Amino acid sequence: MSVSTLDRPAFGAELREVPAPTRVPRLPAPKRVPRAWAAAVAVVVLLATLFHWLQSRGHVTPAIFTDELLFSELARSFAEGGGVRVRDEPFSFPAVIPALLQAPAWLVSSTPVAYELAKALNTAVMCLAAVPAYWLSRRLVRPAYAVLVALATVAGGPMLYHGYLTSEAAAYPVFLLGVGVCVRALEAPSPRRDLLAVAVLGFAVLTRAQFLVLPLMFVLAVFLVGRPVRRHATALALLVGAALAFVVVGTSALGYYSGAHELDYSLAETIRWGGWTTALLPFTAGLLVVPGAIVGLGFGLIEPRSAAERPFAAVTALLIVLLPVQAGLVASGDAGRPFERYAFYVLPLVFLAF
Repeated sequence: MSVSTLDRPAFGAELREVPAPTRVPRLPAPKRVPRAWAAAVAVVVLLATLFHWLQSRGHVTPAIFTDELLFSELARSFAEGGGVRVRDEPFSFPAVIPALLQAPAWLVSSTPVAYELAKALNTAVMCLAAVPAYWLSRRLVRPAYAVLVALATVAGGPMLYHGYLTSEAAAYPVFLLGVGVCVRALEAPSPRRDLLAVAVLGFAVLTRAQFLVLPLMFVLAVFLVGRPVRRHATALALLVGAALAFVVVGTSALGYYSGAHELDYSLAETIRWGGWTTALLPFTAGLLVVPGAIVGLGFGLIEPRSAAERPFAAVTALLIVLLPVQAGLVASGDAGRPFERYAFYVLPLVFLAF
């Protein structure tokens, strides 16, 4: 063997390079971003409460009849320990949560002061809608966008009702909480999440009787995006059982609304007034927001980027249809006018879809 052969490196040795020692950079300590954004939401709630409370002082007497008088009487009765009564007479009314929330204000003997306190309570409760709006948004978008959704929730047209003694103030945050738990149950099914969703939906119905549409929405969403359906057996069994119980008891379970089955509902009029109600929503949300929201819902259904996007898009799309249809039924059978009060709850979802 020649010297040249001994000195020659082995085959492939020239391809191997010894890596130079490198220094691993030290990563910066993680920042407490969630706490900072949660603090931002708290600031939004406080500022919104202050602003809307000042706005509510612009009227000093009831203006929405007969709702304000009805809830005032119920709240006063609860404060006095009389239960569900109006003018000392038993009154069958299913949605008692708003009156219970207003009851502490009526512990004051002076009626004008009690009315002002009740408006302040309603304002604070309605501004709390920013919290479930932020919680739902954090599952879909970055924290800064979630805070913007929370801000839009308490800065839009629905806040018109904050200073009136109606059910909207309590219903607004409860609706968003119900949507959030339904999306969570559809995103990651489990018996515990199903039970929580059914409980919150039941609480929503006790807050506003018109929220009977929410359990229907959840059942439809389960069959659309909650597959395999067997994973939601707990929720479906409970909701079907509740529906059967309602059929057995009849419309008497609706109490104050028990006469709904006696109204004459026209399909053409339902479509007409439901369409008018739907047409009002873009003006309330903002005409620039709606096109982006439609695109966002489309991508959420077709090409979701996370497990929560498709359930959120399905729930929102169903509510955009079901709430105006419900408003159209009421308008067809009784009122003969559009009911934005039945449908404005979807606006924070539209902002989030945008």
